[in-house]
Amino acid sequence: MLLRYGASMAPAARWLSAGSLLWSGALPAAAAAASTGAGPAAWLVPLVYGIGHVVCHQRPERSFAWGDVAWPVCARCSGIYFGATLGALLGLIVPLGLVASPARVRLWLVSSAMPVVLTLAYEWLTGEAPSNNLRAMSGGVVGTMVAWLLVSFVSEGRGHWSGTHGNVRA
Repeated sequence: MLLRYGASMAPAARWLSAGSLLWSGALPAAAAAASTGAGPAAWLVPLVYGIGHVVCHQRPERSFAWGDVAWPVCARCSGIYFGATLGALLGLIVPLGLVASPARVRLWLVSSAMPVVLTLAYEWLTGEAPSNNLRAMSGGVVGTMVAWLLVSFVSEGRGHWSGTHGNVRA
């Protein structure tokens, strides 16, 4: 029963999900605003590109583009953020915490990071960059899993691991 989680969901989980959704929406919106040079979202451009500069290398050839304008973050980072939005929403609907032991969480995190590791290894060994779509998809896998776990645990109010993982709530 999916609705049982909604009533007891921690506000922090909702804020994390909303923030993820806003940030992933701000990426193409800022690029679109930068490509037109005007409009109601023009204020968004320096803010989002400024934040993007802190968290990403922003290499244009490794970024998606809106017209001739590169997005505020590279394709891999874009995939991470779009994946995080998906994972945050999944965490609200289908929390993983009740079935997640610490060992299982580690396995899920390492497994979800493997596509990024493989694309980086390919790039470093061959000197060729994988396509932006492939880089975005590899980031999306890890972004989804990290956010799914984070929002799942926050929505359940689990700030620490205990010896038991609880029973399914009625």
